[in-house]
Amino acid sequence: MKRWYSLYIATLSMVLWGILIVSIIFIFFMDTYLLYIPAPCKLFEISGKIFYTLSYAYISSFVFYLLTIHVPQVKNRIIIYKYVVRSFNLIISEGINLFVKMNQAVGFDKAFSNLTPTDIKSICEQLNPLTDAPIVSIDGTSLNWIGYLSHVKRYTDERIAEIRSQLPFLDVSTIDFVTSIAQHHIFSTIDLLSRIDNANRLRMSNFGGIQGSFVDYFKLLKRMQMHSTKYLEFYK
Repeated sequence: MKRWYSLYIATLSMVLWGILIVSIIFIFFMDTYLLYIPAPCKLFEISGKIFYTLSYAYISSFVFYLLTIHVPQVKNRIIIYKYVVRSFNLIISEGINLFVKMNQAVGFDKAFSNLTPTDIKSICEQLNPLTDAPIVSIDGTSLNWIGYLSHVKRYTDERIAEIRSQLPFLDVSTIDFVTSIAQHHIFSTIDLLSRIDNANRLRMSNFGGIQGSFVDYFKLLKRMQMHSTKYLEFYK
């Protein structure tokens, strides 16, 4: 019932529902009470008939719109969102896995839900980007943390590309999150670090210099996770 309400009722403007309720109440009072009271003047009688007719017309139009336009649109949106929600949640999962692995690498034992921005800063200050990360390349060689971050970026970019093909059909909030993750400065930083690392010129001993980017990325993942749980779960 909650899912049905969220998909078919809550997605209609409250203004439309408000006018519908007012129209129903007006017709009810006209048929049960006002119709039997003499009008003070001709203006009241004409106005009553006009609003009575408009109320009936609105209710008929509302039902027609609901059944022939709104419900089919929602059904189409469900099909599209099932595809989008999967990619959206995969972006979140990949980011969460990154922080969990970083967390474990420095000896912390906290679930992602229990991590704080202070924890992220501490992790960044302790983790050496040139040490081996818990991931291997296609040829079986171990990757360092820069390589792991590059993998996260590529994976995220692929999921964003999947979502972007459906952007015209998405709500503004979801589009805003997709845009925010696509343009996040941590990924441009990863690109730069990856190029330096490939040239064997990276001399970083930890991620302390870019901990602000990690904290901001962490906070964005938290907001995306909340958005998915609160607004997108009904499309699964």
